[in-house]
Amino acid sequence: MAREERTVNGKTSTDIRFFLTSFDNIELVKKSIRLHWGIENRLHWCLDMTFNEDYKRHRKDHSPENMTVMRRLALNILRQAEKPENKKQDSLSKRTIWFRENRQFRQTVLRLL
Repeated sequence: MAREERTVNGKTSTDIRFFLTSFDNIELVKKSIRLHWGIENRLHWCLDMTFNEDYKRHRKDHSPENMTVMRRLALNILRQAEKPENKKQDSLSKRTIWFRENRQFRQTVLRLL
């Protein structure tokens, strides 16, 4: 059992989690879980929100692996690109739209290759 307390805006909440594991070190288990969700939030969620990866149906031969590599490459390049000056909101989804619609931004991104 792991008990966690969290305070946000003066409001404290307590979470109790139960784990079935052979590990004795609960701190190691908690660190592993945080690491897993960190990867999920930084990569998989971004790929799904930016490229709708969950709905892609590439199944033949090496197509799934190839397309995954291409989407990860595109995601990393879009993360490195500077946003256009006149844009206030900045997200990876917006950057894909800017890439399609703005020639100057597209050239900026392609220079990163």
